[in-house]
Amino acid sequence: MDFISREAWGAKPPRYPVTMVTRKDLFIVHHSGSPGWWPTADKEIAAMQFWQLYHQKIGGADIYYGAVIFPSGRVYEGRYGGWLANNGGAYGCCNRGFGACLAGDFTDEFPTLEALDSLIHLGLAAKGVLNIAPDRYWGHRDCCSYNTKNCGNECPGQMLYNWLPALKETMKNGNEINEKEGETMLPCPVQTNHVFPDIWQGHFATYYLHCKNESDKDNTFRVLVTEGSSVNTTPIETLEAGPFELVSMDLKLALSDRYAGKSVCVTVQSDELSAVYVREA
Repeated sequence: MDFISREAWGAKPPRYPVTMVTRKDLFIVHHSGSPGWWPTADKEIAAMQFWQLYHQKIGGADIYYGAVIFPSGRVYEGRYGGWLANNGGAYGCCNRGFGACLAGDFTDEFPTLEALDSLIHLGLAAKGVLNIAPDRYWGHRDCCSYNTKNCGNECPGQMLYNWLPALKETMKNGNEINEKEGETMLPCPVQTNHVFPDIWQGHFATYYLHCKNESDKDNTFRVLVTEGSSVNTTPIETLEAGPFELVSMDLKLALSDRYAGKSVCVTVQSDELSAVYVREA
């Protein structure tokens, strides 16, 4: 995860002191709500500076969000104070939620894989630091249950909101980040018939499975692909050990293009597996 500090993007000091809290129990996903074009880091920095100025002009101490993620996957540090700073942008939840905003409008478009990958990494970091429960990863609109001013709000956009159950499932299963490789580690041991979370909603072409232990590379793997979210259906494709390409200790699994745009469930079957890292190519 490429993290850009406040200093690096030229953040101004808060307009007045930011309130700090002692704990948070929500991870709130937003979108900026308007399409934009940020082809370079300079354009992203300009957007961060604009949003900070705008939020301060309408009464905020600082930029509303704890972090902002751009389509490039770069993550920008948001509100001064870090994890426990009182955030803005969600009535009734500002003092209990860490706000992560994806730059763009995701009403009819899906975020980039780079942005989603960074959101997963940020979410897992929040899980480790704040001990947020998997079912407490919300979209902004879910804050309606705390304050009716949030009701009718479409944030974070329907396409991104539809993906949030996969984020929650990933938070349930993911337990560590390998920052050097940028991969998510799933629990050790991974049991037979473990179902990898449908993280990318069918917008993927390749998984990389990285063995934790040297002995794992000698195991026999089978992969079942079923359409939808359940493994308890007839597989539409079965991949035997042959499709894996062993390079060092990386196992490369290429899925057919026919899954593009579909929700599929990928099940890795193995008699014994210590742990794996998984990321989209």
